Amino acid sequence: SNPNKSESALARDKIILKTHVYPKVGSRPVGNVGRDQIQSMVNGWTGKPSSVRRQFTCMSALFKFAELNEWILRSPCRKIVLPKVVKADRHLLTPADIANLAKAMDKRFRASVWVAAETGLRWNEIYGLQIDDVDTEGRTLTISRGLSRTGTGASVIGNVGSVKAEPRTISISAQLSEVLVEHVDRLEVRTENAWLFPDAEGGLVRYTNWRSRHWLTALKTAGLADVVPKPGLHDLRRLSATRMHLDKVDLPTVMHRMGHKTASMSLEVYAQSDRAADQAQAETMASYVFSEMSHVGRTT
Repeated sequence: SNPNKSESALARDKIILKTHVYPKVGSRPVGNVGRDQIQSMVNGWTGKPSSVRRQFTCMSALFKFAELNEWILRSPCRKIVLPKVVKADRHLLTPADIANLAKAMDKRFRASVWVAAETGLRWNEIYGLQIDDVDTEGRTLTISRGLSRTGTGASVIGNVGSVKAEPRTISISAQLSEVLVEHVDRLEVRTENAWLFPDAEGGLVRYTNWRSRHWLTALKTAGLADVVPKPGLHDLRRLSATRMHLDKVDLPTVMHRMGHKTASMSLEVYAQSDRAADQAQAETMASYVFSEMSHVGRTT
């Protein structure tokens, strides 16, 4: 019922319903499923908490659709207790990590690492950029449509206004402008509608191929292959959000650059705590808390 969903998202939803929902309640009238049965089903699902939540979201949408069409009075997916997702303590990439990753990447995609690090754009936003989206003189990038995927994983241009590619124009630095000028000069096809980061044939990059052939190889060369969880290009997006938070950038600017519609997404999901900032805050609090304690008291 959602025309904005990509083929890959629809394919995933169908698999979830066929595998986890229909075997339990698929043969029953939609109005004859109770909250207790939904909770029992959720409790019986195995896998990561994030996977269970994704499955529940899909199932909940099915019952919500039935409710909106007045086939049922209320959805049975109300107040279901879901497993808690523990936020992973991800490695916060350093400037040295970024430089090593960029150096290790294929020359065709090297500039995309710098774009991701400075702007925090999503993978599909970066690889959906065309040459005319880059204004190196005005120092801006314009995001209009990102990449989506078909059910087979092939890259296609997504819909305008997709939640995965919020239309916006963001500023870039003089340094990144220089990187992009050099990058464009190396491209074989430099027409305005040519892709900024094309595949070997000049077409759209396929994410699975890019990750297996280029990103994972770059991680190994940069000495980051053994980091757990394994870093992805999305970690550069987290880094951008974290740095803006630490640098006290105003929230509307953070949301604009990240392409977020809610403040909670920018602050709770993407901004991570920085160990150096955490230590500095500990020292600040210590100077305040222990200011009246004698030397003897402290040592004791």
